[in-house]
Amino acid sequence: MYFAFKVQARVNFPCIQRFGFAVFRLVEHPVFVKKILPAIDQVSILDIGCCLGADLRGVIAKGGKLENLVGLELETDFIKLGYEFFGDADKPGMKNVFRHGDVLKADPFGGELADLKGRFDYVCLSFYYG
Repeated sequence: MYFAFKVQARVNFPCIQRFGFAVFRLVEHPVFVKKILPAIDQVSILDIGCCLGADLRGVIAKGGKLENLVGLELETDFIKLGYEFFGDADKPGMKNVFRHGDVLKADPFGGELADLKGRFDYVCLSFYYG
């Protein structure tokens, strides 16, 4: 319970109040099960507004390759809190999965996110609040 209050102190979103940041929801979705799971080690996924990164961590647990996954989050504290909550900051390659990014900029993939343009098979927006 303490961790939820710690996260909620940063931003008071409904998903934080309901502990949504701790649930691997993406891997339960019918599209994921039918289309993504059979090729999990080959697909690339961009998670926009990844919060603490639970969805991509669920994909990793199912066999997703770290180099094929990127979680973008506007709140850099959420990325740090995700590493703390899941305890995987030292896992090789994990620091490359989650990064700060603002997709609401005029040309979000023209600057600091240029390396992501056209790179993904699937885009997830489950925790995006705009």
